Amino acid sequence: METDLPDLETKEAKEGTLLHHYEAHPEYDRRVLPPHLQDLLRINEQCLETILQLVLEPSPLTAREWHLETKEGLPGTPDFVMVWKEPKVALIRDSKFGFYPVERAELNLQLRAYAVMAWDNFDVESIYVAITQPRLPYAERITIARYGRPDIDASRLQIESIRKQSKAEDAPINAGEHCRYCRAKLICPAFRELAGQGLTVFDGVAPADLSKPALAEKIEKRLAECTDMQLGQMHKSAALVTMIREPMNDEIRRRITAGGMEGYSLGKASEVRLIANVKRAIACLTLAKVSTKDQLLEICELHIGGIEEQYRRDTHCTWKEARDKVNKVLKSAMEIETRKPRIISPK
Repeated sequence: METDLPDLETKEAKEGTLLHHYEAHPEYDRRVLPPHLQDLLRINEQCLETILQLVLEPSPLTAREWHLETKEGLPGTPDFVMVWKEPKVALIRDSKFGFYPVERAELNLQLRAYAVMAWDNFDVESIYVAITQPRLPYAERITIARYGRPDIDASRLQIESIRKQSKAEDAPINAGEHCRYCRAKLICPAFRELAGQGLTVFDGVAPADLSKPALAEKIEKRLAECTDMQLGQMHKSAALVTMIREPMNDEIRRRITAGGMEGYSLGKASEVRLIANVKRAIACLTLAKVSTKDQLLEICELHIGGIEEQYRRDTHCTWKEARDKVNKVLKSAMEIETRKPRIISPK
């Protein structure tokens, strides 16, 4: 269904492509990138350093974006490959620059396929696969898994079984959270059916006919009347609908521009101003006497994670030591906010 469909054009997708491009070419000058992208690349490299400390020291045979292929012809392009001649070990690292956590390395089928490809392309006896996610909290940024010969043999059978079943003409279409990065969500019948199942609870609720307080009251009443099964299905449906929000809106904009979507129109495009260089902005504002440094400090935000990372780089301490130090120093200036726990769906 993805055939001939355009690539994702979201801001996150564009940033991810750019970050992978710079990661594949370390010779590129990263100073031309916005500071937050420079930080992501730096954090990702720190993750790789941690992985190497846990596995082995680097060897001369290193590659980025190495094109590999299994004996059965399954191709792939890992972000980063490193091979040791003695002992015979390979490391594959895949960078995920998005906000949404992906499956851990030991469960991730993409890395499992990469492990089989590396086994078929290099003379190795074990393979480490790792995922780095620099946007996540420190404790969740790195996951690592090891594959030996028995694991590779079992993985090869699993991969070939999946390929065989997916090529069958009567292969079922199974929608779910794995559809997140599929470009065919808007035209997939299975996705539409699954997304709509949980929303049948709200049949008859017409937002246009109710005031905002009346609508909120009616929604709360319907939710309270739901069974556990209905609420669970609704939770899945809400997650799926969220996935299509941006591509759906982009498609509607495209059709309005082309003369379609009768009755719909586009509002005026807005511009958002962002400060890309905080140090330069403070200097310009104080020199022009727009604000004093004290006034700017009153409205500025400090991110504790960034402070801890800076302190750790400067002192070479552990992340726990950095966290404890910052917590102690900022005790009188810090507030602790307890956020609602994340809902984890059953597998």
